[in-house]
Formats: sequence, structure tokens, C-alpha cells
Amino acid sequence: MSMQLARYNMVDQQIKPLGVLDERILNAFLSCPREQFVPAAYQNVAYADTALPLGNGRMLLAPNVIGRMLQALALNGSEDILEIGAGTGYITALLAKLGRHVTSIENSKPLVMQANTKLAALALTNYEIITGTATKVLQGNKGFDVIVLTGSVPYLPKVFSSHAKRGGRLFAVLGHAPAMYACIFTRINEEEWSQVRLFETVIPQLKEIADVATFEF
Repeated sequence: MSMQLARYNMVDQQIKPLGVLDERILNAFLSCPREQFVPAAYQNVAYADTALPLGNGRMLLAPNVIGRMLQALALNGSEDILEIGAGTGYITALLAKLGRHVTSIENSKPLVMQANTKLAALALTNYEIITGTATKVLQGNKGFDVIVLTGSVPYLPKVFSSHAKRGGRLFAVLGHAPAMYACIFTRINEEEWSQVRLFETVIPQLKEIADVATFEF
């Protein structure tokens, strides 16, 4: 089976049946070669509905998780997006195709190098990847319309939520294995948030929170 056909089957058989029907999201998946974002040893299973190892203790999330996340975020192309955990850049690429600009933080230098190489090959220019941990990088008052955590957190750290604009959305998977669930948080004002529980899943913990001690929610 060709990679192009495998990519089409992923969209048609794994993502659409979950109710992910936004044409912009489906086209982003179809135009993004997932096999190029995983190690060579896993390219033949790049389109299986499973998470895949990236090295450095990181995983690329399964297509079903990414698809439902993007559907819930309802991106319209105008958003400034903060991604915590770039990995090799696959989710970064999808977000860049769907939003205005993506700022991604990744604490593994080898993964940052891989991500920049792979994203450049797709001729994407509306992104930047910053090497470091969130507590050190996220300083100042810049706000984002959308924040995406690509790994799980026990609770939502304030270091992330404080950088959402009013009306901004934040996607996170909360809890401890085996009891985890994905949520969308929407900032109502400086103190208040709404929370919508989306689906149950289990994903690896976010590496960028290793030095975060205080949590909220």
C-alpha cells in the first residue's frame, strides 16, 4: 500500500468515523505526511491508529486523539497558537495549516532539530520552535488564542493557563493512567474558566512540566 493511500485510509476509516468532519482538518491530515515525522523503523505503521515512539522518551499521539483535539479546538485560521511539546513537529504542522501562527516549546534539542527540518520540507513558515521548558520560556504577558498540551498533566499548571487570552481555548489531557480524560478549557475572564470533558484516553506525561510544582483546576 502506498503512503498516500494509507494516509487517505487513516482519514476515511479512523478520523471521519469519530465525527471529525471539518474539511479544513481533513485536508490538513491529507496534506501532512505522517510517515516523515516518525523514525524509519516505524514508517510502515505511521498510519496505524496508535501512538508511535519518537525517541527521547517522546511519543507521537494516535491519529484519533489528534483528530478529536483539532475538531474540539474549532480553529478558523486566525489564531495564535501555543503548543507545549513539539516532538518531531507533526502536530505543529497540522496546527500551522489550521491557525495563523504556532509557537511551540520543546525541551529536547534533537527533536527541535528534527522538527525544524521536517517542517521546512513542507514549506511552512508560520511557526517557531523554542528549545526549553515552559517555566523558563513562558515569561512576559503575551497571550494566545489557543494552547495545546501534547502530553498529559495531573492537573492544569497555571504557567500554561495564564497565557491564554480571554475567550482563549486550552486543550489538555488530565489525570493519571489508567484514568485520563481530554478536556477543552475556555477562559471567561481573569479568574473564571469553563471546562468541557471530551473523551477518555491515556497518553504519556508532558516532559515540559518536570519542574512545575503548582497546579490549578
